[in-house]
Amino acid sequence: MNRFLLCHRWVCWATGLLMVLPAVAASATPTGISAVTHASSSLPLSAAFLPAYHRWFDGLAWAAHIDTETVSNLAGGIAPGTVAILVGHAGFSYHTARAGLWAGGKFTMNVLGIESGDPEDKVGDVQGVSNLYAHSQFRLYRLTFRQHLGPATLRLGLMSANDYFDVTGQAAQLINSSFGITPTLSGNIPGMATYPYSGLGVMTAIHADVWEAKAGWYQGDPLQPFSDPFGQGDMALAEIDYRNTAQEQTCVLKLGAWHYQQRAVYSAVLGPRTSGLYAVAEYAELLPRGRRLGLFLQAGSTPQSVNLIPYYLGAGFRIKGLLPGRGADVFSMGMTRAWLRNSPYPAETAYEITYAAQVVPHILLQPDLQWVIHPGGRHPNALVAGLSLHVQLF
Repeated sequence: MNRFLLCHRWVCWATGLLMVLPAVAASATPTGISAVTHASSSLPLSAAFLPAYHRWFDGLAWAAHIDTETVSNLAGGIAPGTVAILVGHAGFSYHTARAGLWAGGKFTMNVLGIESGDPEDKVGDVQGVSNLYAHSQFRLYRLTFRQHLGPATLRLGLMSANDYFDVTGQAAQLINSSFGITPTLSGNIPGMATYPYSGLGVMTAIHADVWEAKAGWYQGDPLQPFSDPFGQGDMALAEIDYRNTAQEQTCVLKLGAWHYQQRAVYSAVLGPRTSGLYAVAEYAELLPRGRRLGLFLQAGSTPQSVNLIPYYLGAGFRIKGLLPGRGADVFSMGMTRAWLRNSPYPAETAYEITYAAQVVPHILLQPDLQWVIHPGGRHPNALVAGLSLHVQLF
């Protein structure tokens, strides 16, 4: 059986490599204009997002990246030890306008391969010291169609809700999972359509000057997206965004609400019927000598008694180009605090410091250090060190 599983994983990764190779070939002759798929174009991006797509021909574009990470629990937590994580993410997009068809349309398909140990077995935290970690798998991660309709945008298909909702661009380089998605969402709702389990859904957004309003509906069991997709609960989200840019300064405010409902027979595995709010505030400014400062504040609330994590608060900053001659590097620090129910300690708090250094274009090395206070609300304080390598192939 073990030999079969090993063989299966090698086949999965070989298939993923076949998806990556065209992207590598395309990078040999860079032409065209890239389209960024995430709120922050600074490197490195989370494994859940692809870098800028590179035009290939007739509206077709490719993108891919590979991330490796080692996570070591040096002290405290459950037990000392190190785990390794490898993630490959590749895909293509097809722009209808560039192909000479109709304006505003785009088809996207991504695949995701993961081979991973579990750092939570060492640390015992609930927030997640690594945003790369997921169970080992190879899966179709994204299959969507997008259409611009004047000031409105419509998307439907297989996708992650966190691609568009509860996104904090200024926290993109931090590795603790809470900086990527509020744990009052991810920690209470295992059935949410987010990395690595995207789900079937539909969303729309309307833009008006400095304002944007968006709403989305997603299936409640993304672990098996095509097995009875609409019979095992659902999730609805709504968010309003304000973005104002003036004189090299940008201010972003986001306020969101969500509701998850699930059949009682599945609630123990996928999450209970519950709802909540979240908010994000971001500020960015151009500093002297080309440096860029970013600040952020996050908050989440799900006060219902069925939720393990009723409240969350996160904050931090990043500076791009901190050191002379290192304009592409990013230094970042952050703090997360998740309040817990039914635990010896009332909250889990994590402090993180990280530095993403560009080795050569498209390759970054990122050391990371986290101090986790009361992991899981019950374990000794943990000191966690990480080292990530991010390689963009496009």
